[in-house]
Amino acid sequence: MQSEVARAIAGQIRLRLTRQTEHRLSNTPRVNALAHDAYLQGQQAWDLRDKEGTARSIKQFQHAIEMDPNYAGAYAALARAYALSPVSGLIAASEAMPKAQDAAARAIALDDSLAAGHSVLGFIKAHYEYDWPAAEQEFQRALRLNPSDSLAHLFYSNSYLSPLGRHDEAIAEMKTAIALDPFSLRIQSFLGRTYIWARRYDDALAQFQKTTQMFPNLAIEHERLAHLYTYRASTAKLSPKRAGRESSQAKTRAVSCDWRSRCALRSQPVDREAIGKSYWNSPREATIRRKLIRHTMGLRSYMFGLEKRRKPCKRWSRLTTSGSYT
Repeated sequence: MQSEVARAIAGQIRLRLTRQTEHRLSNTPRVNALAHDAYLQGQQAWDLRDKEGTARSIKQFQHAIEMDPNYAGAYAALARAYALSPVSGLIAASEAMPKAQDAAARAIALDDSLAAGHSVLGFIKAHYEYDWPAAEQEFQRALRLNPSDSLAHLFYSNSYLSPLGRHDEAIAEMKTAIALDPFSLRIQSFLGRTYIWARRYDDALAQFQKTTQMFPNLAIEHERLAHLYTYRASTAKLSPKRAGRESSQAKTRAVSCDWRSRCALRSQPVDREAIGKSYWNSPREATIRRKLIRHTMGLRSYMFGLEKRRKPCKRWSRLTTSGSYT
């Protein structure tokens, strides 16, 4: 029904569809209405970005699959929820990532033209396997299949382009994602971080300010803004009071916001100026930066279950040593 409506609208406005888009619309499988409802509820829960929402989203996606075992979109969404569940602290990566791989593989087996399946597989290749060529292949395939998939642009930027130091391309991908989904909390937030990795601190500041205005209860964004103010205060002689205000707001909002904000606040009870210098990679703090890189990589390895299965990655070592992804 949806594909028929889409083709009818395109015909009325005389929009020329690409052969690939026409093929995708004409081959859209029929979906059980109840399964689709469960899928939408899962998407809504996943957008909460917290432990409880992730758990609920997984249950809803599994429910959708139970009602419609051939629902490729539900498998792709389940793979994405599993892949990001270690970030919310719901499931250990050693358990979650193999499940994400299986769900992504099933989604692609059911519908190889599904962009979401390829984008989440690219995420797994990059964040869990560190297989950069395979990750790039999956991301580019996803974007060719559906250039309007905002999350595919986000994952390509955050999981591939930024780690490889291709910052201009990463920023361009994030701007495309925002144009496609301007009210996405995730996308607006990640643009600020993408600017940071590109060392464009003024742009990062403007983006963090915008995001905290759009989503005032997102504690982690206030924490990032506090770090940035602290760094600017240490290098440009700006007043550190503003950083203190942001830190206070972050502490207040962390109670009801996502777990990462609480962890950040609990694990950083030390001097905010020192944190700012190390976090934002001041050239005058090279020793601190190297320690931070080791700490960050250790946290990354723990988060994605690699503490027992580390793989040497010379490319990543060069990137972190040069500071392109700190």
